[in-house]
Amino acid sequence: MRPVAPAPTFAVYPPNVAGFGQPPAPFAPPQFLVLLGDIGVTAVDIRTPSGIFPLADVTVHAMDQTRVTRKTPGWAIVLAIIGALFFLLGLFFLLVKEEVVTGYISITVEGQGRRHVSQVPVASAAARLSLMQRVGYVQNLTANARAAVYR
Repeated sequence: MRPVAPAPTFAVYPPNVAGFGQPPAPFAPPQFLVLLGDIGVTAVDIRTPSGIFPLADVTVHAMDQTRVTRKTPGWAIVLAIIGALFFLLGLFFLLVKEEVVTGYISITVEGQGRRHVSQVPVASAAARLSLMQRVGYVQNLTANARAAVYR
């Protein structure tokens, strides 16, 4: 009978002693409070492709460059043609209008001699309102950060 080889032993590091013990924690990405296109806002800074801005040292602007048009939808034109063939009440479908929002909102982050501009496309009135409210929230965060730093 051949002797059985002992199981390999692994090095055991003393727990919590100068870098030994638990393996290093993986890098955790920052938790974004708000995302505005390619602009991410954390509790302490604003991250853009142009760099990282401290929250207390920036100014955030938004310019609404959307356009609202009113037009007769295609289904109303079809029903008006079909209705006009049978009776003239079908022409009332031509009075139906829908609002179409097109364009974008330009968001500017300025601070520390740098500037980043992001143009976020908007396709509805609800998306426009949501984006403008998020910009207002970021402006509130920057004002509170400034007040905390400069007390």
